[in-house]
Amino acid sequence: MTHRKAFTVGELIIVLVVIAVLAIVAVPNFMESAPLHGPISDRQNELHAIARAIEQYQLEQKRLPPVTALGEMDQRLLTTPIAYLQKMPVDLFRKKAGQNDPHYRICVSTEETTSVSGTPVVTTRWMTWSIGRDLLTNTAGYRSFHDVETNEASPQPAIGIDRTGRSLGAPGYGGMRYDPTNGATSYGDIYRFDNGLN
Repeated sequence: MTHRKAFTVGELIIVLVVIAVLAIVAVPNFMESAPLHGPISDRQNELHAIARAIEQYQLEQKRLPPVTALGEMDQRLLTTPIAYLQKMPVDLFRKKAGQNDPHYRICVSTEETTSVSGTPVVTTRWMTWSIGRDLLTNTAGYRSFHDVETNEASPQPAIGIDRTGRSLGAPGYGGMRYDPTNGATSYGDIYRFDNGLN
């Protein structure tokens, strides 16, 4: 007959100490990141809805909405006369940052190249973004996914400007993606590119 060995007081103390250390490390991180998940997911869903509306417009109209003088897509055509979107969503983070127009921007880039046969080929690309929970303008105007990746990989990436106009990091607006693994300390915007990349 075997006897089951009970835990000693020393072993129980060690187990309790390990649990306490894990709690000290894990709880603050969880408390910091839990409230962020909802607002970030909401912005991603809104960007996805904008992308779907643009794709639907392009499918039915056989072209993208025209570009305004500011190099942005004319968003009115996504809501009227045909409602591809019920209304243009407001970026909660732009609103919190006190921007005059809190709506999402849809920036467009048109590039003309020449095909092998010598025929001009016009390619129009678009991107839209939220300024992210850091409330900083990390992107100004159109940036391709490649531009953003290149900026992030540089030794001193361009971060952007704060609400007072103070430059953070290297000068310029190369674009930087929000990184959820950094929680509240992460710089960066939440992107949606025309090819579905984030």
